[in-house]
Amino acid sequence: MQDLSLYIDSELETLRLEVKSVETYLQKLSNEKTEVEKLIHEFGIRHNKELGELCVEILKLKKDIAKGTPQHAEAENDYSSFYANYESSKEEKAFILTEIEKAEIKEKYRKASKLCHPDVVADNQKDIAHKVFMQLKDAYEKNDLEEVKELLELLEQGKMFVSKTDTATEKVTLQLQLQNFRLRIAELENKIKSIKSSRTYKRIIEINNWDEYFYKTQQELHEQLNQLRNGRK
Repeated sequence: MQDLSLYIDSELETLRLEVKSVETYLQKLSNEKTEVEKLIHEFGIRHNKELGELCVEILKLKKDIAKGTPQHAEAENDYSSFYANYESSKEEKAFILTEIEKAEIKEKYRKASKLCHPDVVADNQKDIAHKVFMQLKDAYEKNDLEEVKELLELLEQGKMFVSKTDTATEKVTLQLQLQNFRLRIAELENKIKSIKSSRTYKRIIEINNWDEYFYKTQQELHEQLNQLRNGRK
């Protein structure tokens, strides 16, 4: 009986280690998804700030010029879609950080996310964990270093959440968790692949210098706007 007991304990320990390993990889994928979404988010904020008004003027002028032509419906849709998105996001701000602060916020975000990510906390804590995680993610996307630091401090001091693997004691429970983690991993891998294959992401990562890109694009849009105005005269 003692040998059997030792065998079962060893099997459970191996399973716990496997769950921990898969959980770590899941966290890595979650961080990667957050990083690519943050990049797109920051680019979008800057795009609206530096180019938004010009784009609105150009699209409005194109819409007006297209009146009475087969292209009017498409021009109207282009203008309405861009304007709605521009209006809803133009007030959104992102903090400007130094390179040292960028490294700090990334480090603190990753520490905090390990403590509150809904995928890795006990089932009875998922709802509150989701709310805290979304608050953390929003602060990180906005480069709000102070809020990220405050959330990390609260999480570390309060020990708000318990890991699934810390509460799991039964083999069946661990096996179910392992299965759920793997399903979530497949979902995240597909999502990351989809984002990285998008035209927006590909365009962003091709830009070596954002300052140069926005300056050059701004000049090009001014020229395009002037040409449209002159063409109407």
